[in-house]
Amino acid sequence: MRYLALKIIAVFCVLIISLFVWKWHTWFGCTEEASYVTPNVPNRIMLSLGEDADFDRAISWRCDTVLSKGWIELLELSTNIKKSYPAKGKLIESCGGKNAFYRVNLKNLRYGNYRYKLTNGDKESEWHEFSVNKKDNNCSFVYLGDIQDTVNGVSDTIFNHISNKYPNLDFWMFAGDAVERPMDKYWNEFSCSGQGIFDRKPIIGCTGNHDYHKGLFKVLDNRWKYYWPLPKNGPNFFKGRACHWEIENACIISLDTDGVQGPGTYFSQYYWARRILRATDKEWKIVFLHHPLESAGKGRSTIIMKTLFKDMLAEEGVDVVLQGHDHSYSRYTNKNDGLSQTPAYVVSSCSRKSYDISIDDEADRLGSSIKLYQIINVSRDTLSFKSFTIDDEYYDGFSIARNGLKKNFMDENPRTAEKLEPTYRLKKKKNKAKLESYLEDVAERRAS
Repeated sequence: MRYLALKIIAVFCVLIISLFVWKWHTWFGCTEEASYVTPNVPNRIMLSLGEDADFDRAISWRCDTVLSKGWIELLELSTNIKKSYPAKGKLIESCGGKNAFYRVNLKNLRYGNYRYKLTNGDKESEWHEFSVNKKDNNCSFVYLGDIQDTVNGVSDTIFNHISNKYPNLDFWMFAGDAVERPMDKYWNEFSCSGQGIFDRKPIIGCTGNHDYHKGLFKVLDNRWKYYWPLPKNGPNFFKGRACHWEIENACIISLDTDGVQGPGTYFSQYYWARRILRATDKEWKIVFLHHPLESAGKGRSTIIMKTLFKDMLAEEGVDVVLQGHDHSYSRYTNKNDGLSQTPAYVVSSCSRKSYDISIDDEADRLGSSIKLYQIINVSRDTLSFKSFTIDDEYYDGFSIARNGLKKNFMDENPRTAEKLEPTYRLKKKKNKAKLESYLEDVAERRAS
């Protein structure tokens, strides 16, 4: 008996060691950041929604490697009134260099058009513009999953295309992993790709696993909170990371799924999100996060988050849960007598990388090896969701109409064939059996 116990322990130890060898780079393999130079003029300008998303805005930027006096000159075009607002600065050091970040919160703005200029010491930016528009209980935004572009990639083309096609969006939403790794060269790629957009349209986002440094205890890159000027109205441990906005008829909550590394951090976000959802009087409730509660890939759902949050989000009347991480597309809804009900769980990606998916009969819509963006319109009585390929092919859609306390979910699937091209990983020779199995599942789904 003793010999059997020792044998079991030995086998267990071998399995644990093998797992660590297999997953070592995935879990702990951080690439050292190359040295970089921070320009001594205002750059990486980001406009975001403030705590009162209808009338508050926040602006962040960086300039040089030492702190200096910084401020914003804001010109209200309708009145020609100019005001100056002092900036709060923070010096952030990473492995490759130093960044001096600045932030200004603009509160109680009025409807209209504004121009602003950033100053640090004797260095000035160009004039930039933004608007605070009267929306009459309507708002619209674009939701993008993972970007994770390479250096000199194509995200600038994608961003500019969306911006030109939808110039009147109220804000942009990124569901984590906007950068490939927390390094200056990737921050630079994302920032340059959004040049001319991020400085004039409010941008909101949540953290993803690629925004964290790997390790036994993962640590958020210290540039993240200062680059994204999000409101600090979240729960303890997550100020400036998990947060919420109320804009027109919508309550929007972001969660930091990679930051939940123990019971305290799980429940901190859980009780905070439940309290916000219960307290809001907004018609529509939208939650966005990085790791999916309903995943497109087998075994990729975050079990603890799913167990803790999924029932609560349904009980508190959440309409849509917008997710990233899976580098594919999926839409799931709860079913009652064959009819879809909220919440709708969506995973989307606009990344150069694609991950394998599982062909799940329960999914309303799937997509593999596909880049997508989503346009969401919210009015008093209707929430409309439309997903498009980056070539503007309408790929998926639904709407939710509210009649009193009742919600009617209407599937607007364009009925075009799902794009289920096998990923480059499946096409490798060593995955021949998996590829054949996948293609059989695809054929069965299309025949049903």
